[in-house]
Amino acid sequence: MPHRSAEPVLVERAEPSATAPALSDLDRLRFDRPPAGPRGGAARLRGHPPFLLDEPRILAALHRMEADLMQPPSLDELAAGCGLGRSHFHRLFSETMGETVVALRRRRQLETAAIHLLAGAQSVLDIAVGAGYGSIAAFSRAFQRHFGQPPTLYRSAARRATPPVEPRHHALARRARVQVWPAPALIGLRFHGGYARVEAFWQRFADEVARIGLDAEALELVAITRDSPEITPEALIRYDCCFVDPGLPEPLPAPFRRCTVPGGRYVALEHRAPYQAIFPAYRALAHVWPLAHGEPLAEAPAVERYHAPPWRHVGRPQNLSIMVKLL
Repeated sequence: MPHRSAEPVLVERAEPSATAPALSDLDRLRFDRPPAGPRGGAARLRGHPPFLLDEPRILAALHRMEADLMQPPSLDELAAGCGLGRSHFHRLFSETMGETVVALRRRRQLETAAIHLLAGAQSVLDIAVGAGYGSIAAFSRAFQRHFGQPPTLYRSAARRATPPVEPRHHALARRARVQVWPAPALIGLRFHGGYARVEAFWQRFADEVARIGLDAEALELVAITRDSPEITPEALIRYDCCFVDPGLPEPLPAPFRRCTVPGGRYVALEHRAPYQAIFPAYRALAHVWPLAHGEPLAEAPAVERYHAPPWRHVGRPQNLSIMVKLL
């Protein structure tokens, strides 16, 4: 078995704020079972990726898979890129990630489709084509196997199962502003385990940055988020803790890797509250702002730009901007 990083206990490095707002059940960042997530056999995880992914060959393979979702590399290409034979790579990937390359790719395609069904207005045909399926019939069969119902029924059922849009979400959306972000070169670490553990991710990140001789306090910090906790099981949620590259030479010290997000127009919203209260801000940007302004969101990860070190504010208000890419 590949080495799996030990999962740290979250240590408070600052006293919790006595004025932190109480959180509604509708705002929580974790669910025992995602309300719009997989059902039946697909909901039973056979394994899960490590807290900190530190296997460099799998990191390289995932980077290639995530860089081109429409024309993903084949299993043979991924294996060759890692310098491994097909069977060796297949075994290493499955042991590290808890699922095969094919299963992971299919799950992520279907989860992306589910996000569009839940929050967007695209037709099922457009969503099927965007997910890489050649016909609605093939897409519907795969979707039903994973989510327990066809996409035509899932859209309304998922919207009933997830928290509704409320006036406070509209108020937050009115505070959002469009800005152009040039997307600097980023270096980061890949974590798994859900948004309720984000502050633990950043604490481990600070320790890893110190290990390679950098001053974490002096770095410009950025996080990349890709998954919805309402759809993706908590253990499979990805979170990349990154810093803007100060000019580190190659090769990067493991398990750091280069991370890529597109530059361009983003809609941004400041968040100055505990991280546990961040979900309404995401809902405002993803569910309210695009409809109010007639601008669709791009097929790209969301970005969190931190204006203060998050490990210094555990359990207290954080200072960051949430940014979602516009089409």
